[in-house]
Amino acid sequence: MATDTSPVVVNPLLPECLEGHLTLEDFNADDAVEFRPDDFSYYKGVLTSIVPGIVLGCLAAIAMIGVIIWTSVSFCRCCCTTRRKRTDRLPEDTIEDQFITADRTKENAYQVDAHFGLPKTLTWSEKYKVEKILNWSIVLFMLATVGVASWGIYSSIDHTNGVVGEFWNVFDLVENVAISVSNILTQLTGLIDEVEPALETVMKNEDLLLSAANNDQLLGLESLITNSLNELGNVKGILYDLKEPVRTAQEVANETFVQGLQGFRDSFESPTMAFQTTGRFIAIAVLFGMVILFSMVSAGFVVWGSYPRVGATAVIILWLFVALLMFLGVGLLKGVNYVAEDGCLYTETFVVNYAGDYIGDPLAKKFALRAIDYYVNPIPPTEYVVGEAASKIVDPRAGDLLNLYDTSGLEDLLLQLPTLTNLPVVSSVLSADLKSSLSSLASAAPEALDSIKEIDRIGSRTNIYDLYSAIKAYICCALSSDLSGLFDAWVATGCLSLVLATLCTWRLIWFVRKKYKYV
Repeated sequence: MATDTSPVVVNPLLPECLEGHLTLEDFNADDAVEFRPDDFSYYKGVLTSIVPGIVLGCLAAIAMIGVIIWTSVSFCRCCCTTRRKRTDRLPEDTIEDQFITADRTKENAYQVDAHFGLPKTLTWSEKYKVEKILNWSIVLFMLATVGVASWGIYSSIDHTNGVVGEFWNVFDLVENVAISVSNILTQLTGLIDEVEPALETVMKNEDLLLSAANNDQLLGLESLITNSLNELGNVKGILYDLKEPVRTAQEVANETFVQGLQGFRDSFESPTMAFQTTGRFIAIAVLFGMVILFSMVSAGFVVWGSYPRVGATAVIILWLFVALLMFLGVGLLKGVNYVAEDGCLYTETFVVNYAGDYIGDPLAKKFALRAIDYYVNPIPPTEYVVGEAASKIVDPRAGDLLNLYDTSGLEDLLLQLPTLTNLPVVSSVLSADLKSSLSSLASAAPEALDSIKEIDRIGSRTNIYDLYSAIKAYICCALSSDLSGLFDAWVATGCLSLVLATLCTWRLIWFVRKKYKYV
């Protein structure tokens, strides 16, 4: 059991759907204790996993701002220089004459050409080799980015198809079990309140009932009645011990589980299902679609070399979406995947220690820890054991009551009580109050025992293990594995688009400086 000062480490159940993605070799006891998603300090460790995404996203954002500033300054200077040179320009025939008569040699060709506003004379290496390599690099990275981003759309949709829907399917299973147990415990609380005073009255009149049992007309039943009355004394003690634990279990099941689960559903089901059906498609299509669009536009205009303002605008927008991909994909998705993998390995440890630390009521804490200790077990159950679940999730005395009911003649007595009390020889010696108590006992006691049996059946590990497995399969596979696949698509697209944006920016700067420097 968990306490406030001694954390408990629990081995996890790792479902088969992981297919080796995570194994028990990845389990670390120290990390298990530190896995506290309810505590902000845990996320300090998560931050280390998202640093690359934050750094790359910030660099992309800085690059975008830098291109905006550079573009604004460069085009303003180009416009001003063009106007000034146009007003200062000599007549064309004069310029032509001066250029023809100029002393232009191989050594001073650059200065002469610059003086007359001619573009720089480039060597073959400068003019063709570097520029063509850069242009072809941009085209190839544009094609790669478009291809990977297209795959990213498919992969993102595929890996998010079942995340929300599967969550609510598992949630429904948990809620149904919680509601069933809560309803049975509520019913059981009322039945115990009915049986207890009736049983008290019967036991006060035990001698009278034993006297009636010795009548010759009840030949063959006196032993049953005598033995059952002895067992009823044990039942009375068990019910007295059970009354408070059953009430506590009912309050915990209703207030903590049923109402808590219903409040969670009311808050999150509608928005998450809306995101599942429409929102995720829009978000994925917009992000990857804009990357595809502006990858092509940016590459086209900077390679083509015309309309530099349009090319600059496209490059700026491309940098914006590169920054988003880095922040969301390399950063946020990596962090979520980090938490999901920890959740797969350490959920059991977290649940045990959280219950031990934060449930204040001693009886509620005892109930919760006993139930968690029973269910959080990676070893599959082999067979149903009568009374085991009732002992764990209600009270050990509940299991004693079921075993007593099954092994004694108490069940036969309760079934025959209506017949016995209506026999003249018995009815004549019973008071009206005792008859009423026997009648209540005959009707309420079997219902109370049936309620405990139903709790024992619903709450047995043979029944709950499948639910436990479904919860772990969702955490480990639908979240951890699917997020890992989603992360791969976003990172690949982000890295390629980052390189493409860098090349487009380089080509844009080169083109603008070459085109406008000597205007």
